Amino acid sequence: MNISGEFCVKNFIRGAKAIIFFGSVHSNSKEQLDLILQEISNFNPELILVEGGFHFASFKSQEEAIESGGEMGYVSFLAKDKKINLESNDSPFSEDILFVEREYGRKVCFAYFFLRNISAAWTEEASLNNIKENSNWEGFEYSLDNLKRIVKLVLGEEYSLANDYSSYFNPTLNLNLFNKITLELNEFRDEFMLKKLKENLTKYNRIFIIKGVHHLTKNESKIRKLLEND
Repeated sequence: MNISGEFCVKNFIRGAKAIIFFGSVHSNSKEQLDLILQEISNFNPELILVEGGFHFASFKSQEEAIESGGEMGYVSFLAKDKKINLESNDSPFSEDILFVEREYGRKVCFAYFFLRNISAAWTEEASLNNIKENSNWEGFEYSLDNLKRIVKLVLGEEYSLANDYSSYFNPTLNLNLFNKITLELNEFRDEFMLKKLKENLTKYNRIFIIKGVHHLTKNESKIRKLLEND
């Protein structure tokens, strides 16, 4: 089922095993949130796998969850409210950093994740601290001044908090190096996701997973094979 040509829901069923994959767009649109609630309520999953570390999130209300975390925050809130097992479908952020650092070096890695955080509405201070805590590169300058120098060096442009960098992290575009990195990082994250699904199919019969719609499009056949081999 494809809704509005944007987010997409796919059912994978074989015998007693069932996976619902909600391929989301990163927003808090009412249409998407309503469908998420409908799918979870009807499916009554034993496990929900959420993207982006939101399994750690703790929100005081549904409104706070949506405001702070969009559809991923909402799913996290629903899982905890309904007492459904909740885990991450994403590789730890520290492993993502290692992957990009290994392929492109620390400077590119620093700029990439800083701008990605900013495009997700993080503050500059929070973004710097987040990268520092998860990389801990000895002797590296985790500062806004260094970030500005690196962005100029890597992308050939001046950094501004007012800029919208979200298109730089769209794996279907080819605007600059960051689109390419996103595509490669997504493949790395997808490998983790598939391992997580395979592992949990031995424990649960009904799994609901939510991840960006591009992950669903690229991995549909692999998910079907997981069920066939289960």
